[in-house]
Amino acid sequence: MFRRILVPLDGSQRSERALPIAARIARATQGSLLLVRVVHSPSDVAVYGAEPALAVEPSSFEKHLADANRYLQMVIETYTHELEGLHVMTDVESGGISSAIFTAARLEHVDLIVLCHHGETGLMRWIFQSVAQQAVRHSPVPVLALNVHATMPPVSDPMHIWRALVPLDGSELAECALEPAAHLMTALASPGQAELHLLSVVDSHTISGNSSALASPPSTEMPEQARKGAELYLERVMRQVQQGPLASLPLTLSTSTVISSDVPAAILRHTNQEPSIEAGYDLIAMATYGRSGVRRLLMGSVTEHLLGTTMHPMLVVRPTEVSAPSVPSAFVESAHS
Repeated sequence: MFRRILVPLDGSQRSERALPIAARIARATQGSLLLVRVVHSPSDVAVYGAEPALAVEPSSFEKHLADANRYLQMVIETYTHELEGLHVMTDVESGGISSAIFTAARLEHVDLIVLCHHGETGLMRWIFQSVAQQAVRHSPVPVLALNVHATMPPVSDPMHIWRALVPLDGSELAECALEPAAHLMTALASPGQAELHLLSVVDSHTISGNSSALASPPSTEMPEQARKGAELYLERVMRQVQQGPLASLPLTLSTSTVISSDVPAAILRHTNQEPSIEAGYDLIAMATYGRSGVRRLLMGSVTEHLLGTTMHPMLVVRPTEVSAPSVPSAFVESAHS
């Protein structure tokens, strides 16, 4: 699934920490890597308004282009061991950082973007954190976002079981993260075993009649009934995965359900404190609307909140055609069963 992988590089060693992970995925899928460096054009204004407008003199612009090309060649030489045997291409783009990355992804028919987002202070934090946020909202392909201050997953350990937590809310949109997560985890685990843990967070606000929360069971259900409906839903999703196109993957599935008034906090607690998973999770996989307005505030805000708070890598998938029902069908069925 992930045959062409784009890695944005900003000239720092921190951004280069995405390379070993991206290389492992490409090697497992017999794919290729595209290393992209963005330079600002003589009069550059960001497309999405999240990046500063920087003015660059034309003569300096040519120097920046040459420096960017030299930098990318240096990266290939520096990471010879990690990139050995892979087809690696380089590309220097000009313009706003986010828009240039997405343009390259479309033109080169990229399947996945792997990037490190920074925890810098001041202007640098604004620039690079905004790139990760914009990727969540606007990327045309799935994005694997790595927190540069976290410990990177052990790419060289063949015995490591790669585990992903996939929060589901009962909607078709949330389920769009399942296939990319399954392929990503099996690629990272290759030739070993991978695991997806499906988590349903039943929002207690909707049980008590507050309709402002993320999609969850109808307000007429009591907590245990809501939990049972969520468990039945997860069992159905797990059967679909086990009997569908993903059945051939070396993949283990498990499920759990929690009731909470704070969906992002519940996901974080489960990610960090799940007692039955000794080694913990390697990443969180979620789908998001990536749209403005109410839909982004409901689903997108959960994803963006997690991106800004978790130390775990996040795989973010932005479907373009699937819409989420106001009441998840699985929970409707359980309410009338």
